[in-house]
Amino acid sequence: PIPRLHRVSKSQGKPAPGINATRRLLGQAPGWRKEPRGFPTGHVTFAKASVYPSASLDRRPVMAQSPQISRIVRQCGTGHLTFNSEFMTSDPEILPRSGNPDAAEVFMRRWFETAGRADDPGLTEFARTVADDEHGALLLNAVFGNSPFLGQCILADLAFTRRLFLSDPDPTFQTILDNITVEYDDSDAIEDLMQSLRIARRRVALTIGLADICGVWGLEKVTTALSCFADTALRATCAHLLAHASRTGELKLPYPDDPQRESGLIVLGMGKLGARELNYSSDIDLIILYEHDRIEYTGKASIQQFFVRCAHGLVRIMDERTKDGYVFRTDLRLRPDPGSTPPAISTIAAENYYEGAGQNWERAAMIKARPVAGDTT
Repeated sequence: PIPRLHRVSKSQGKPAPGINATRRLLGQAPGWRKEPRGFPTGHVTFAKASVYPSASLDRRPVMAQSPQISRIVRQCGTGHLTFNSEFMTSDPEILPRSGNPDAAEVFMRRWFETAGRADDPGLTEFARTVADDEHGALLLNAVFGNSPFLGQCILADLAFTRRLFLSDPDPTFQTILDNITVEYDDSDAIEDLMQSLRIARRRVALTIGLADICGVWGLEKVTTALSCFADTALRATCAHLLAHASRTGELKLPYPDDPQRESGLIVLGMGKLGARELNYSSDIDLIILYEHDRIEYTGKASIQQFFVRCAHGLVRIMDERTKDGYVFRTDLRLRPDPGSTPPAISTIAAENYYEGAGQNWERAAMIKARPVAGDTT
């Protein structure tokens, strides 16, 4: 026997319209009885689970396959959420069809299970409401059935997903960037910065991905947003490294409250990053330079050794794989003569190289170059 929950509405006990979207998403079991159960009430609610035979267990709806999900849905209550965000009001015809229905079904099961394990009971209501909403079910199906990465992003941070579904992408995206900007002040530990940037990257990917899938943002805005996030992450990283060097006595900064200002560190974005054309799978190409005349170095090593260490620190923060993933794959090989030069070089050395030995393609690459972090004034 397979338990099945029936949602009923005020209109003569007929199933609420939203449940049809979930049925289409999860699939009907063979021999499904379609007549409504329960009783008319003044608000949308759930009737008690009833039992129906089924000839195929592996094709049962998700709630029927998992008693835990059935329990979650029964405990959802009768609260209501209003979805006014651009994600939930966009044209449903734009949403892509599921490329992998089996994966969509697995993710949907995990969607309810994750909500049921959350400490916030409101997440359970949110999960049920989105799955029962016509547009919400189609959106989940489009994401879960086509992008395992975005599906993991949703399940890894369901509280943020709720915030995203209840607001618009523009202010949400800006809030993520603002939080990145101030977080380097909160802790001196590099691991904390690495974790916060990776969480921000996951949230940015989900925000931009949903805005793209729903047709809310066009191509230019998507690539610009991805590039803007890279700029912000690089600035936060450089600010953290410079502030740490100042606190340890290696560097005297002209403006300790604004570590990058007149610091002598220059990070150039090349290629797609320089042109603000990053896509979802792009790495970032950087050239790291420093100006001798603007640096007051007080450490025991040389200035070059110090900035080489900073370059290695930047690559580690951005590129290293941790349990939270990575921020961006980072490539420093577009610098002058990468086979024989350190990862960070002085501006004088770079100028001499381009004037005397630089190849035409290296000079042409500078067409898209722009300062993305460090002293950008």
